[in-house]
Amino acid sequence: CGAAAPSAKRKKKQRKLSPPTAPHPAAGGQAATALAAKYAWDTDYGDHFETSEQAFRDVAPALRQLCGAGAGAAILDPYYCDGAAETRLRALGFRNATNPATDFYASRAYREPGDRSTFDALVTNPPYSGDHKERCLAFALACGRPFALLLPAYVAEKKYFADACAETGAAPFFVSPARGRPPYEYAHPHGTGKAAAPFASAWVVDSGRGAAATAALFEAVAKLPAYAPGAAAAAHRSRAALAGGGQLREGKRPNPRQRKKKRARAVGA
Repeated sequence: CGAAAPSAKRKKKQRKLSPPTAPHPAAGGQAATALAAKYAWDTDYGDHFETSEQAFRDVAPALRQLCGAGAGAAILDPYYCDGAAETRLRALGFRNATNPATDFYASRAYREPGDRSTFDALVTNPPYSGDHKERCLAFALACGRPFALLLPAYVAEKKYFADACAETGAAPFFVSPARGRPPYEYAHPHGTGKAAAPFASAWVVDSGRGAAATAALFEAVAKLPAYAPGAAAAAHRSRAALAGGGQLREGKRPNPRQRKKKRARAVGA
């Protein structure tokens, strides 16, 4: 998904929130230049990855509960990549889903999160570089509407995730592939991504109406056949349940330096 590059002030904050992200290997080539020319705002080549059909199929039953009886709810995916989010959501029956080719951070929806005329529910896979994940989560929690955010599962273990939920009184649940199923894949417009995602991903789902409403929503979602034992997807009430479902690493995640050393050893093996 594409998004505006962070300002100098945000970059300073970003260094405190997230480790530096290595540039995509193709980021300096002609392909990246050509792709960047498609957008009227700054983007990161390595952020241009579309959510898979499987990921949308897995969360669709929860979205139907999330949006109530009306399949006509205005669903917004504000981070534009190549438009697949709108196409795939509409194919699943969400006929008023939109994925506009605009800079989200300059949009009315972002500048006025309380304006309910802009959308009814937020469903998105934000860019994973920099502080986009944190900003997307903060916006979702502030907008007061239902949301489903596709994020790396390890985000559920981050301090900023716990702090943001505690500050707003939110208690989201998670939807992910069932234990033993492969992680969600992401497709780059140029086909330059990895063959398989190097991390597990999960949908962070919230009612937008407080912890009690989200708990009630989870109870209804957990009873759906789509999340029954043996199904392709699973619903998890908490971070501990997400870990129990095999979506989080056992033990502490290595820091960037440790991960770099591990990759180097693997190459030299």
